[in-house]
Amino acid sequence: LLELVPTLNQTKIPDAQTTTKRWMQSSLKGQSSDEKVKAIALVLQNDLEQIPQILPLLTDSAPTVRRAAVLALGPIREGKQPFIEDEDLLRCLHDSDAEVRQLGELALKSRGRNSREISLGRRY
Repeated sequence: LLELVPTLNQTKIPDAQTTTKRWMQSSLKGQSSDEKVKAIALVLQNDLEQIPQILPLLTDSAPTVRRAAVLALGPIREGKQPFIEDEDLLRCLHDSDAEVRQLGELALKSRGRNSREISLGRRY
C-alpha cells in the first residue's frame, strides 16, 4: 500500500490524503522493519507534519530503522528548524550499530558540532 501514497496524494480522490496519512502512521508503528523504513521515506517526501512520529524509531530494535530515523531527523535542512535536539543525536553515538553511530556523528557535524564536542558526547 505504501507504494501508492505518492500517486494517491496527487489525485483528486476525496479523502485520499487522509487515507495515505493513516497508512503511513500505521506503518511507522508496525512490525515490519521494511515498512517502517518506507514509511519514514514517505513522510519526508509527502507529510512533514508526521515527522514527530519518527522520533521513537531512533530506539527501534532494527538497526535499519534506526539508521533511517537518524537520516530523516538528524541533518538540518537549509532554512528549517531541526526536527530533533542535538541531545537526541548524542544518544546515537552510543548505539550498538556502527552505522547508526556514524550517521549520528555526521548529523551532529552538519549542525556545526566539532570533533571535541562529539568526543565528549561519546564519553557521557
